[in-house]
Amino acid sequence: MTNLACSYARALYELQISLEEVSEMEQVFGDFSILRKMMLSPVVLRMQKEQIINRIFTGKIQNFLKVLNKHNHLYLLDEIFLYFREYYDKQEQISRIKLFYVEKPSEFELSQMIEVIKDKLNKQEVVVEMIEKRELLEGFLIQTDNWELDWSLQGRFQHLKDKLTRR
Repeated sequence: MTNLACSYARALYELQISLEEVSEMEQVFGDFSILRKMMLSPVVLRMQKEQIINRIFTGKIQNFLKVLNKHNHLYLLDEIFLYFREYYDKQEQISRIKLFYVEKPSEFELSQMIEVIKDKLNKQEVVVEMIEKRELLEGFLIQTDNWELDWSLQGRFQHLKDKLTRR
């Protein structure tokens, strides 16, 4: 990630633009949108891009996009969105995890897992992405950016195999 994109993402956070607003902006500039193609096209003049920004966006987001346009940095939007999410999560003490499972855990089991993870990672909030993964055979696997808990049958078999082959 470029330092420039990181700086813009921090500025976006400091403008107190909500995660929801940034997500909406990200959807508007989705991969296949006509707006995205126009804003990234070198054929479309800067003045025309500003007119488009004025018609579609309002307030702080409009001003932010105008600054990007003025400095020809609209091409950084994908990186800005990515880094904004990371910076937002860090500032708000949110951890995003992936929970791979064979059998979906009950609400009670999930809430217990979340509490354990909050304590382990020292976070205020945990956002869980649940993914069914039959290859685990049984149990679950929890992944974060820098930590993993494998309590699956497949993981336990692999752990046992590793132990036996080390001897």
